[in-house]
Amino acid sequence: MKYKLDSLEGLSDEMKALYEEKDGAFYLKVEGLPQTDADIEGLKKKNEELLAEKKAEQKKRQEAEDQARRETEESARKKGDVAALEASWKTKLEQAEAKHAEATKALQDQVYKLTVGQTAQSLASELSIKGSEAVLLPHITNRLQVETDENGEVKVRVLDSQGKPSAMNIDDLKKEFRSNVAFKPLIVASNASGSGASGGGSGGGAAKKPSEMNAQERADFEKSDPQGFATALTNGEFNN
Repeated sequence: MKYKLDSLEGLSDEMKALYEEKDGAFYLKVEGLPQTDADIEGLKKKNEELLAEKKAEQKKRQEAEDQARRETEESARKKGDVAALEASWKTKLEQAEAKHAEATKALQDQVYKLTVGQTAQSLASELSIKGSEAVLLPHITNRLQVETDENGEVKVRVLDSQGKPSAMNIDDLKKEFRSNVAFKPLIVASNASGSGASGGGSGGGAAKKPSEMNAQERADFEKSDPQGFATALTNGEFNN
């Protein structure tokens, strides 16, 4: 239901009764809300004035603090009070470090949301059945970490089950979640069948069944998908 409509055409009589016409438009009759665009503009203007006053007051207070500090330092210089000068400079340094730390933390949080946050959300949406994304999301997030390499490039690192950096990539993490029995009720069905090593049908490009793999292929399977390999082994899928 919209607050402002240009026309009531298509609305039922009950819905039309909820609106009132003003200046050629129809407004939802809600007690306590601004009734005109002028009212809304007035509120915006007042809000801007309050923000400007707050900024001016903060600037004024900062200038007063800076002036008091300068006077204290000048007095200490004239008296040769080294301890007072050191204390003043220490305060300045601590304030500068606090501001830098705050700005750095805000930047790191933003980078985290744009990398780990979006990657985890995308994986949860892809892997989860509808409605269970929020349940799977924290488990995926705990397996991701943002890193900056020597060239300054930011990337997402996949962690192992113990929370340590690993050589796994995003596809490996998908396979692990799909093959994890604990998450089965939350995972949407994939095109693959069996342990995840066998193909979903015949034709070129389909992966071999575990029983069709040679020694090297089995070793590669165990390295790329250890949980899937263990499941296939337990289910006897390597037996001819």
